[in-house]
Amino acid sequence: MRKTQTLIQHLGLKPHPEGGWYRELHRSPDQVQRQDGAERSALTAILFLLPAGAVSCWHR
Repeated sequence: MRKTQTLIQHLGLKPHPEGGWYRELHRSPDQVQRQDGAERSALTAILFLLPAGAVSCWHR
C-alpha cells in the first residue's frame, strides 16, 4: 500500500468516482455532439491507477 500511496502523490492522482485513482492529462478543445444532443470533448487522455484488490465499475 505504501508504493500505491507514493504513486498517487507523485502523479497527483485524485479518487475516481467509480473506483481507482486518476489524473486528466489532456482535454481536446474540439467538441462532438452525442445522439441526445449533449456536447462533450472529442478526446481526453488520463492516467488511471487501480490498486491490487480495488474494485472499479469500469474495470473488472
